[in-house]
Amino acid sequence: MRDPEGLREALRVDAEVFRSPPPSDEEFTEYAGEVEKLRRRECGEPSGEGASLALRFAASVIPNPTHGGDTPLRIIAAAGAQVVGGTLRLWARRRARRLEAGGAYRALVLERCRVGTHLGATLALTKANIATSASMLKRAGLRRFGIERRHVLEVR
Repeated sequence: MRDPEGLREALRVDAEVFRSPPPSDEEFTEYAGEVEKLRRRECGEPSGEGASLALRFAASVIPNPTHGGDTPLRIIAAAGAQVVGGTLRLWARRRARRLEAGGAYRALVLERCRVGTHLGATLALTKANIATSASMLKRAGLRRFGIERRHVLEVR
């Protein structure tokens, strides 16, 4: 997201999906600062040795023109990426599990990888649910690298 209104909407989707409060004004200012870091980096200005860059992306449904052209875009998925050195770390959340949201998820993966490559990343990492994401990630060109194991200890 490169504009404040789009960034606010993407962060609202994040808050809805994660069931968390929307970002405070201070947090929003911090996210907006990342957009400025991106602009400087794209212009070839130094961004600091080893500096990370957090990116936000959103996918929208294009309104049906037969229902009036003033209908605002509706964000159905939001995603983030962080470029750290040559590594692109990916995460995404869909607002709904509909066919269009699945297509949006794939588009967000591909766009984040495209931007990450442009910014010098040579490795993309994501942690995904095998049942819901594995086939799409494989079609997008990612391959399984490892398995996460979780253990729970109940303390009484």
